[in-house]
Amino acid sequence: MLKAIILQLQPTAEGELPRTHGSLAYAAALDLISRQDVELSRRLHDDNSYKPFTVSPIFGNFGRHRHQLIPAPNQLYRWRLTGLDQPTSDFLGQLQVDTSPIRFGSATFTIQAVQTSTNQDEDCGQTSYDALWQKWTAQSQPPRQFGVRLLTPTTFRRKKAEINFEQPLPEPDLFFGSLIRSWGTYSAWDTSEMEDFVTRYPVTISNYRIETQRVQLGRRQTVGGVGKVTYCVTRNSTQICQLIGLLIDFGFYAGVGWQRTQGLGQIRGEKLTRR
Repeated sequence: MLKAIILQLQPTAEGELPRTHGSLAYAAALDLISRQDVELSRRLHDDNSYKPFTVSPIFGNFGRHRHQLIPAPNQLYRWRLTGLDQPTSDFLGQLQVDTSPIRFGSATFTIQAVQTSTNQDEDCGQTSYDALWQKWTAQSQPPRQFGVRLLTPTTFRRKKAEINFEQPLPEPDLFFGSLIRSWGTYSAWDTSEMEDFVTRYPVTISNYRIETQRVQLGRRQTVGGVGKVTYCVTRNSTQICQLIGLLIDFGFYAGVGWQRTQGLGQIRGEKLTRR
């Protein structure tokens, strides 16, 4: 099961947020889960290799003071959570309006509404791994170009000459390799054939418009890319085009790249207008 929900939040008192507050959003999500399911919260926190959820930053109109965001008292804000396995998605599906405060640093909010369908918000949704697979394998003429919007800063962890570093450019091998690994981890499917397809059939970036943003992650910083990317399958292969479409749809729920539980890597596929 894959699920994406939007929580509409309202500030309860004066407070402020760092401009990038992914670590606070992650802590707030675990606290919210622990109120109803302590065991699930503990599992999500303790297992560093299995994080079947993503957490967005808080979206909305803020005042600004130096490097801080100031929530407006009567403003509603959006907070997106996704689940990538059955227990996490089930929990998200049961969330309700709650007057208990949720703390993000010195700022506190209450849940005013829980949105679960695309009719309520385009960033909501629900599907399954089987449904995504069937949707794309049923297409006899899938597109060869795919648009992707990087909604929040996106970066990829790399290692070269024993040095770890982050790269904000979503090169195809990094972008789709991240999605394939997530698909294999949370669906329990064998992804060796997916990996083979991406290796054998070239996928390139045909167009992009990306700006970089500096992101604070607790005590360290990184740089992520935000904007639009177009990927193109350079050989006419129905199977690889189906796979690329499948992975981008999956990325709507799973996110892509590094630190997806701390607000990074939120993406959405976009239909391209043919000229």
